[in-house]
Amino acid sequence: MNPVVMPFDELLELLLQHPSQQHISRLANRIAGDADLIAGMIQVGRSSHAGRAENHAAWVMRKLFDAKPLMLTPFRDELFCWVLETDSESVRRNLLPLFSAYLSQEFVTQSELVGKLYVKCFGWADSEHYTIAVRCNAMQFLADLAAIEPELWHELLPLFEKIHQHAKGGVWARSRQLLNQMRKSDQTYGRKNQTGQGSPEKYRKYGN
Repeated sequence: MNPVVMPFDELLELLLQHPSQQHISRLANRIAGDADLIAGMIQVGRSSHAGRAENHAAWVMRKLFDAKPLMLTPFRDELFCWVLETDSESVRRNLLPLFSAYLSQEFVTQSELVGKLYVKCFGWADSEHYTIAVRCNAMQFLADLAAIEPELWHELLPLFEKIHQHAKGGVWARSRQLLNQMRKSDQTYGRKNQTGQGSPEKYRKYGN
């Protein structure tokens, strides 16, 4: 007997309830392991732009990821699209930490979503208009992507150095941490003066 799929309106009603840690955890436990319910939760989140339901749905995704990261792997493309299209800082804060876990050489090579998120994260990291958490998570994604495609350091080293020079608090600390990691490799840090050379065109085009 097939399980009954929770209707869209019921998921939406649950997401609009008071957002306590306990409630979000219960909701995550309720949909865990059920692909239809997870897909429905993502659908509700992506259909409720800039509203409470979208923010709470992203929070549920983060709870699922923290409990069992591979559970959301089948929904990788949908999650990437969600964070690319949202205007919510809460959604970005909750979803950005997921994406480094889903990077692979094959996905990076074949999916345009990675290039689009690279451009978005570059802008988020570089702008003081975004929250500390979003900026730090964006920098971390950029660094993790560069670990797969080292030629990206041509652009990222100057960016992180600029952020480190002007930022404060958590953003400054994260930029210093990532710069220290980069500088441990003479091969990558020695290229910093070649800024912009050899940077993959497939990523540059998404900023046009």
